[in-house]
Amino acid sequence: MGNLFGQLPDIYNKFLPSELLQDIPDESMATCGNCIMVLPEDDQRLGSDFAYFSKETKCCTFYPALPNYLVGGLLCDDDPRNKEGIEKVKQVISGRKGVTPHGIFPPRKYWMLYLKGKNIFGKAGTMRCPYYDAKSGGCSIWKYRAVICSTYFCKHACGIEGRMFWESIQDYLRFVEDILTNYVVMESGWPSETVMEGSIVKYFTRKTEELTLEEIEDIPLPAKKYSALWDNWRGKEEDFYKRAFEMIGRLDREKFKEIAGYANDIHIKLISRRLNDAKNTPIPDILRKNPKLKIYPEGEKKVKIISPGGMFELSKEIFNQLDIFNGKINNGEADKLLQEKYKVKLSKELLTSLYQNRILIKAGQ
Repeated sequence: MGNLFGQLPDIYNKFLPSELLQDIPDESMATCGNCIMVLPEDDQRLGSDFAYFSKETKCCTFYPALPNYLVGGLLCDDDPRNKEGIEKVKQVISGRKGVTPHGIFPPRKYWMLYLKGKNIFGKAGTMRCPYYDAKSGGCSIWKYRAVICSTYFCKHACGIEGRMFWESIQDYLRFVEDILTNYVVMESGWPSETVMEGSIVKYFTRKTEELTLEEIEDIPLPAKKYSALWDNWRGKEEDFYKRAFEMIGRLDREKFKEIAGYANDIHIKLISRRLNDAKNTPIPDILRKNPKLKIYPEGEKKVKIISPGGMFELSKEIFNQLDIFNGKINNGEADKLLQEKYKVKLSKELLTSLYQNRILIKAGQ
């Protein structure tokens, strides 16, 4: 167990609510350095139902919106490990595409392809994040990555309940990104209309069908429009982003609470409830094997299972033994039969995991 602050860029540690310091599940199954989801070399199932990722992309087939203050943090950090990331971000800034006072946004044509694409996540090379470090197979802006990246896990220790917990965290932190970028822009003198129109939330809720000629052709904004967007900061975008980082870096918990308002409390309550659900998932008294599992043989002794909780590998023997959970007998009776028939004792931890990943489901579902 760790706490959420260890998962996020350091800038958040000073002002996010102390309630987030409580222990959270250790997502040790999501191995970024040695990706467990990369398709084995001799396997040809990348385009099938399998959730495998390409080794050329891993899960980095998403172009994140970078908040102004995180862009500034990266530009201010002279750690040699940030060199490639800084170069990539500076190149984007000089190209003037998606570069706004709120931060750096993905091309909207990219966003439309992402929403309309089918079976592309972790697989489509053309969708690979521009900040991906192809040499190391990692992230070139890791210390300043957006929350959508720092809260994503391909596997969850607590299955569906764990995923729901992280989704509540992600929703909250995207709210935080939005209010903080708006705060920077507002405090820097832009009118309220510009603040709201350029927000991160506004960007991702615009109709994706409505693309301008510039967006379709990947053309930077015309100089006149770009100058109007940046006002007195035109040509000093990097300095503005660094200033944003300094502004957010001065926040404490009291000031953040003032900025975030009552909505912050609503998010925190939901997160606490979802965390409790993940840590203390109630197991239905009567279970059955999920009939909608996708099952693929893996040699003579193993099967690959795709369940609502993800992709897993089990021995054929154990998987077949789960037929005892038939939706008619309670878990105590099923455990007794497992011991009598197979000399197997099913631990509470394993039973919980099988349910959390919906390999076993509530009878009647």
